[in-house]
Amino acid sequence: SPQGRKFKDQPIPITDRDISNVVRMKSEAGAGQVPLRIEVAASPDGGPVRIKAPWDGEVVSSVRLDGGKTALTLQHGPDLRSTLVFQGVVAEAARPGEKVEQGRTLGLLSPEIRSFFWNLQHSTRDLDSGRAGLSANELHELKNGSGRQEKL
Repeated sequence: SPQGRKFKDQPIPITDRDISNVVRMKSEAGAGQVPLRIEVAASPDGGPVRIKAPWDGEVVSSVRLDGGKTALTLQHGPDLRSTLVFQGVVAEAARPGEKVEQGRTLGLLSPEIRSFFWNLQHSTRDLDSGRAGLSANELHELKNGSGRQEKL
């Protein structure tokens, strides 16, 4: 569907594939961050897995990392950022300074890769509640509570 797949039963279009697993990673980065590993199902047609903007925002950085990975950081509002780390091709629309809409393709995973990382950072809320998972309702509440709901 054009809305993307459901993430924990809520439509957050982080990818166009079925998500087989979401793993909350351990982090020493502080209470305001939630690092997630998103595992995707293999494509039945062999096509590329698209990584999409979870919400409207602006690309603030695109950094090439060792091992051929890229870290794309999006600012969704004054307090909320996403960093997507993946191995593959970065889309033209994902240049720093570009505004992106929710669901916009930011890149394509390399064909042999089945996971990518999504780090959420909120500057005014403690995201590390100690629980293993972060529900989609919590993600939506986080986004809607960031103080800015209008399009950037």
